[in-house]
Amino acid sequence: MNNTVATANVLSAAYRAGAEHFVFTSSIAAYGHPHDDRPFDERTACEPCDPYGAAKLACENYIRSFESYFGGPSFTIFRPHNVFGPCQNISDPYRNVVGIFMSCALRKKPMPVFGDGSQTRSFSYITSVASCIAEAPITPAARNAVINVGGDEPMSVRDLAGEVAKVMGVRTDIRWLPSRKEVQNAHCSHELARQIFPRVYSEMIDIATGLKLMAKFVHVHPIPPLTECPSPIEISDQLPSSWAERLGNPVGSTV
Repeated sequence: MNNTVATANVLSAAYRAGAEHFVFTSSIAAYGHPHDDRPFDERTACEPCDPYGAAKLACENYIRSFESYFGGPSFTIFRPHNVFGPCQNISDPYRNVVGIFMSCALRKKPMPVFGDGSQTRSFSYITSVASCIAEAPITPAARNAVINVGGDEPMSVRDLAGEVAKVMGVRTDIRWLPSRKEVQNAHCSHELARQIFPRVYSEMIDIATGLKLMAKFVHVHPIPPLTECPSPIEISDQLPSSWAERLGNPVGSTV
């Protein structure tokens, strides 16, 4: 509902208001599992392996079809991944692993890691992603394009926990949890983004620097209350047991 219906509503409103360009943040989840060791590029076939990725891809297709049928607005679709930075909500226990780890460090709690922590991602500092989004409507080469955007440095979740502990000034303390159903290694090529937004990518902030900047921010701001799930879970199958425990749902039940 949040992805497909809301996107359709916002796009229709933009069209009625005369908007000339529509920018949508999709997700690397649209690709699904990698077919080989190469990072995803924009020519990679999209075969999402979870409902979130399928919903994001559905939004992309709707936006393309809308532009083709109505003649506008033109669009840019970004596929960002694992974005982090200052002002991020660090009290959401379900999303944004950097925020979760920093929140645990502040609360003196162990950092939750699913499986052995060997799954890898390329974590993306916010400024480059946000700059590309802001420049897309006035960048001709971004017109009606799908663009991967984010960082290039692969890092395992286990190593990320260690890096977060370091910048937060605490010892690495991990709560090892059962593996969950997820893509093991997910990385993107950003060659197209570099061609279209060369200035932005020339100023890319690496993971280590980005973590220091975010840690500096969270250290001087109050810890917000935990952000709990805003509505009942419709299907609890595949829900990690630690999440089910927090939500009070036995795994496998349907609410």
